[in-house]
Amino acid sequence: MSVSQPAMDNLFEQRSLISQLTIKDWAWAVLVIIATAYTGFQYGSLMDSYELAILGMASISIIAWGWLWKPVQLYTISVALLSLAAIAFYANDLDRAE
Repeated sequence: MSVSQPAMDNLFEQRSLISQLTIKDWAWAVLVIIATAYTGFQYGSLMDSYELAILGMASISIIAWGWLWKPVQLYTISVALLSLAAIAFYANDLDRAE
């Protein structure tokens, strides 16, 4: 099976991922980095080195996932906000469970 010359030329003319990123994508990356840094500083004393490494690698993966598949950015933000709302809503009940 052969590939035509125009098809091969199109492969070489595609822009790189970094050149396709918009301001929104970079803001997404900054938001994930800020959330990761906050989590690391706030709860880092409760984590060992493996868990901190998992946190860092997960943030890199989430940034890449958001860059490659744009709808996941809004989805991740929505899930994070709903999770924080649930934690705030049930905070008093969690204190009494101990």
